[in-house]
Amino acid sequence: MNFDLKGVITPIVTVFNKDESIDEKGFQTNVEYFIEHGVRGIFTGGGQGEGHSLSNDEKIRLLEMALETANGRVPVLMGSGGMSTRAVIDLTRSAKQNGADAATIITPFYISPTQEELYGHYCDILDAVDIPVLIYNNPWRTHLNILPVTVARICEYSGNLIGIKDSSGDLAMTIQYKKLCPDYFRVFIGRDQLIYAALTSGIDGAVAATSNAAIDIVVGIYEEYMAGNLEKAQMLQDRLTPLREFFSQGTFPVTVKEAMDLQHLPAGPCRRPVGPISEEKREMLRAILKNMELL
Repeated sequence: MNFDLKGVITPIVTVFNKDESIDEKGFQTNVEYFIEHGVRGIFTGGGQGEGHSLSNDEKIRLLEMALETANGRVPVLMGSGGMSTRAVIDLTRSAKQNGADAATIITPFYISPTQEELYGHYCDILDAVDIPVLIYNNPWRTHLNILPVTVARICEYSGNLIGIKDSSGDLAMTIQYKKLCPDYFRVFIGRDQLIYAALTSGIDGAVAATSNAAIDIVVGIYEEYMAGNLEKAQMLQDRLTPLREFFSQGTFPVTVKEAMDLQHLPAGPCRRPVGPISEEKREMLRAILKNMELL
């Protein structure tokens, strides 16, 4: 591994045309825009990228375009999670073969595996594919937590487990990942309301969905904090939080795309069955963006 992940990573939206095909030009425009505005990594095919709706070929195509546009300026991570270990290994191998710098692998969903089964799942993946891996913990979507002690055990098994994105919203647990795992292990907060609080607790950065629609604010929280400008970082966090809290006003992950659309950034619709938010909620979102000084 020739990179050190820190700072803000954007789980980039997949830009769709009206017919739900991928808008390749719009996607690459966004990759360039986010890099120019200071992100430290691009994460394709995640939840905000509607990875659940993408075919494996589409995931690889998005990876290829992100790598081409990034051109080595920032690492590119690909979401390669799934419900079975075999399927995850196959997709993670494809990510490795097609140049991904790392794979981000959400815990299996629907089947609710035990901690011991999760341990075996990730160890088998790390045995099968020689690529840096980050775990993605999102109990709000999977109804499952991978515990810090389990992650620490996997780190003992393989040095290729390099980090975790934790979207649990449980900051105490997020901190435990950092405390129990090796010094090289990177922990990213996935709950955007907690970026500032996480940084003050020693967390390495954020994989922030809102960075798609508020890149300068999200990157600003990290950069101001690292520069010692704590009051400014806290102020930026306060500006960001209402947007993240608006997420519940539409079916995931439409809100960020609606916010991008209002700012004339490439986004397009979500793939069905996810539909647009109502006009009433769009006006509420417009007001939030105005208060954030984004409109």
